[in-house]
Amino acid sequence: MIKYCVDTNAILDLCYRYYPPDLFRDLWGSIGDSILSRQITLLISQHIHDEVVERITLMNYVPQVFEDFLIKFKVVTIAKTTYEIELAQLQAELLDITPLSSSIAKNADDLSNICVAKLNSATIITAEQGSQLSITDKGYNRLKIPDTCQHYNISCHNWLPLFIYIGL
Repeated sequence: MIKYCVDTNAILDLCYRYYPPDLFRDLWGSIGDSILSRQITLLISQHIHDEVVERITLMNYVPQVFEDFLIKFKVVTIAKTTYEIELAQLQAELLDITPLSSSIAKNADDLSNICVAKLNSATIITAEQGSQLSITDKGYNRLKIPDTCQHYNISCHNWLPLFIYIGL
């Protein structure tokens, strides 16, 4: 079984922007079947869950679609208490190796998902695009999930490799 830790924008992309369930029933059915057959499992941090709820409200999306996503795909929401020590350690380490103190402070949501992925040996699914620079390069100016994952050797990609893995 492959565990996937899903980022806020990837959830919003699947549920609302690019693959909404009313237009992509077969896709949603295939993901659901893959979860039921234990081919994959989806995880999110409590930080990501809360951020998704905030964005749904902000963008006037229908909350039921996200609730259906959580139920249909048996999404495991990892409590903050499970990863809070790792999150503090990750933030401290990033402060030591990057000049991005404000970016690190603003990215607790993204960093929480990185902690959950590390703790669960999961692959992160995100809509973010990485930089050509390493997070330790002097010219690096904004912390991004793919770059942080690359630094820590955590697998990270968008939805497409998962779709391929489950046979779509």
